Amino acid sequence: MKMISRNLLLLAMAATGSCFPHALGAEGSLAIQPSADWTLKHYPTGDVESYTLEAASGKGWMMMHEFAAPMRPEEFPAMVRKFADGFIKQVKKSAEYMLTDEQYDIEAFVGDHCKGSYATVRYKSADGKIVRVLFTMSVDGQVWSGQFAGTIEQWPQMFKLLKTIRKNDRQDRSRKPPPGK
Repeated sequence: MKMISRNLLLLAMAATGSCFPHALGAEGSLAIQPSADWTLKHYPTGDVESYTLEAASGKGWMMMHEFAAPMRPEEFPAMVRKFADGFIKQVKKSAEYMLTDEQYDIEAFVGDHCKGSYATVRYKSADGKIVRVLFTMSVDGQVWSGQFAGTIEQWPQMFKLLKTIRKNDRQDRSRKPPPGK
């Protein structure tokens, strides 16, 4: 049995206002380079893009999507708090999951091409302890929102990956006219 159930993934997507159509590959406006034990999928939907990463073990995932509303980085902590509070309310209603701690801190992070805020919520299921990290970030000026669910041991690897996300250079070049035009 997978540690992270699809029901909780759907619950999380509802809490952050995301929806995912069929995957169309890993190419998109962001350059994301996961390790070989994670699978990346890109979901383009009109003007909004989404990405998922799933652990080969089935015991962890991360999803993120463009945030349609304009937002300044100083607004990220309030948005993350809203997401975390909403997630905690949903876990409290769940018969499948139990919070191990209702307290969380909002923390900031900075990468070479991104900056954001995140909150870590700890809970457990029949399969063990799980950590949920909810985040909002700007990648070269575009706002993204998402979350990670998995073991506490997986989070440092995903946090490192999160801080390396940047715009996809190939996408940027494809939008520019050829030289001399």
